[in-house]
Amino acid sequence: MDLLNHGFNLILIYLIAGLAGNIYETCLYLKRRGHFVISSGSITTPFNFVYGFGAVVICFTMTWLYKYPILVFLAGMILGGAVEYLLSFILEKMLHMKSWDYSYLKFNINGRTALRPMIIWGFMCIGLFYLIFYPLVRYVINPHILNNATATFAYHLILIIIISICILDLIVVVLALYRYKARQDGKTKCSLYTRIMDKLFSDKFILHHFENLKLNDKKPTTTNEKEA
Repeated sequence: MDLLNHGFNLILIYLIAGLAGNIYETCLYLKRRGHFVISSGSITTPFNFVYGFGAVVICFTMTWLYKYPILVFLAGMILGGAVEYLLSFILEKMLHMKSWDYSYLKFNINGRTALRPMIIWGFMCIGLFYLIFYPLVRYVINPHILNNATATFAYHLILIIIISICILDLIVVVLALYRYKARQDGKTKCSLYTRIMDKLFSDKFILHHFENLKLNDKKPTTTNEKEA
């Protein structure tokens, strides 16, 4: 059975996992902090790219391991932790920022991942693959969509449009965070581009959409706070 459909099913699982991760983290922060926290890491979509990308890596690997639940759990732990570590490393090295820090947990690896979230990744992988991805592909997509040329075309087109929006959104997020970092470093070079970025993605906007963001291991401050 073709579980990947030339990669299109991985786009679907990216969207499902990204949305589920956003909901999970929103509920988690609501319980911990008592107020709503935007947890998608996105500006225009509800899809958390960390969970989405992690699910894609995991499900791609699971297509060879799905007959062995224990291996699926262990692989989910390792791959989920690896994705978190890699994305955290890239974010810190490229933009000198942190969006999560597990230093307060035991058995953490440079604060980028830790045993507890890796175990959560393992259980999420079991649920994602056996309760969502595998039955969705086997009982819905393959028999009811891919067997019809028109439905297949519509399915592929919708996924391409949505993932294109997600990619564009990620590019905008990186540019907005890079400009935010420049402002915090006192780089106030004025151009049409910087004026547009500063207008659309002000310090207040960034801190509202990325509440967990840390800059140079310090809590970021807005322009008004700096001036005060």
